[in-house]
Amino acid sequence: LEKQLYDIVEEIVESILSFTYRKLDATFSTVTSSTEFPKGLADEWRNVLAMLITFTKGFPWITSSLCQQLIEFCLVYINRKIFNWLLVIPKLCTGASGITIKYSFSQLLDWVAAASSVDKEIYEEQCNQILHAVNLFFCITNPAVLENSDFLPNMYLHLSPAEVNRLAQNMAKSTKVTDAVLLELSKNAEEDPKPHAVSAREILNHFLTQRS
Repeated sequence: LEKQLYDIVEEIVESILSFTYRKLDATFSTVTSSTEFPKGLADEWRNVLAMLITFTKGFPWITSSLCQQLIEFCLVYINRKIFNWLLVIPKLCTGASGITIKYSFSQLLDWVAAASSVDKEIYEEQCNQILHAVNLFFCITNPAVLENSDFLPNMYLHLSPAEVNRLAQNMAKSTKVTDAVLLELSKNAEEDPKPHAVSAREILNHFLTQRS
C-alpha cells in the first residue's frame, strides 16, 4: 500500500511539473530569435511560480517541504533550458546577455525565497550551471584569469570541461577572447557537451537519484 501511495504522489507531482514547465516554456518564445538574451523574463517566471505556489495551497497533502521541492524542480528547468541554449547559440554568449541573465535570476531567487520562506542559497544551488556560465563570460575576456590556479578547478565543479570550452568558443565569435585562453580551455575538453534533460520525468528522476 505504501508503495502504491508513493507511486500515486509521484505521478501527481510529475503532472504538476509538466503543466508548469509548459507555462514556463511559453515565457521563452523570443529567446532564440533575439540578438541577445531578452529582458523582463524574471517577471514572467515569477508569475508562473506564483501560480504554482497558489495551486499547491489547495492541497493539504502538499507540505511546505514538497512545495519547496516543486520550486526547485522548476528552477532546474529554467536553468537547464537557458544553459542548453548557451551551448548552441553563440549570439547569447556575451557580457550583455550575461548581465541580463544574472539580474533576471537574482530577481527571481529573491522573490521566490521570500514567497516560500526558504533561504535564497538553497534555491541558488539549482541554478549553479547558468550562474557559473555567466561568471565565465565576465572573466574569460581577461587573460590574467588563468593565472588564478583556483579558477578552472572551481569552474569544473559545476560545468564540465567540454561545456566551459564550448561557452568560451561561442563567446569568442563576438567578443575578444585571447588565443591563449581558448587553447588552455580546449586542452581539457575531450568531447562535445551534451544538452541537459529538461522533461518533468527526467528532472524528477535526477532529484530522486540524488536523494536516494
